[in-house]
Amino acid sequence: MQQEQTAGLHGDWLQFMILTTKLELPPLPADTMDRPRLSLQRKELFQSKVTLLTAPAGSGKSTLLGSWVRSEAVHAACVCLDDKDQDPLQFWLYIIHALDRVSKELCGDVLPHFLQRYPIDPRSALILLLNRVAQTNQHTLLILDDYHAVTQREIHEQMQYFIENLPLPFI
Repeated sequence: MQQEQTAGLHGDWLQFMILTTKLELPPLPADTMDRPRLSLQRKELFQSKVTLLTAPAGSGKSTLLGSWVRSEAVHAACVCLDDKDQDPLQFWLYIIHALDRVSKELCGDVLPHFLQRYPIDPRSALILLLNRVAQTNQHTLLILDDYHAVTQREIHEQMQYFIENLPLPFI
């Protein structure tokens, strides 16, 4: 009974921590132009652990990624970040929920343990997440839109650890 109450409490609490609209790929504008030169590079995107896409604001980076994901019909988890996303725990909750939306139950069993461990030892919580990610056979693209808005050193260090230890075929 206590466990059921705790699980319900986590679910209720998370409703106040996760803004679900931040987990959606931005919609494609009706007047989206095909960019064949850039589209030739999309295969590289799906063959590496990390791809950094940079260009001036408003140049269409999110639109380009959205069109690639839709045209390739890949599994893509997206988190649209902004300058308010500076809390490390909330940052990882967004990633866990984005991944869970793509592959049901990928992270569902990770969440309670992650929430228990993260405040005590963030690295062990990330190890738990990485181990669960390694168990999946589904190739998934994780898009962190506007990651440059994140300024917390702790998040950057944890993200570096996460990327370095990702299994190759996953992201």
